[in-house]
Amino acid sequence: MAISLPGVEPREPLMWKEEQMSIPILTSIPVLFDKPINVWLGIALVLVVILQIGSGIVLSKGKLPILPLHRLNALLLAAVVAVHAFYGIGYWFFDFKIG
Repeated sequence: MAISLPGVEPREPLMWKEEQMSIPILTSIPVLFDKPINVWLGIALVLVVILQIGSGIVLSKGKLPILPLHRLNALLLAAVVAVHAFYGIGYWFFDFKIG
């Protein structure tokens, strides 16, 4: 129950408006070639994982000195996973819009 004082007007509670809560570039999933970017990131993720496993196998056999490629690919893999997860979790749980 709100307390009212004589001569003091009650004011609106401090609440964020819906349009103030979202930054459009972060809460809308971009579209590339008529598909959401998450589809393309998923395809890229599969390819990067295959490349990472393949370079790890070649590295463990000692045939080629490709350690820099393996490390760079691990960084690329982490970046693709992070962006793919951001948009995927945002779409399923936080109502991100496509487009």
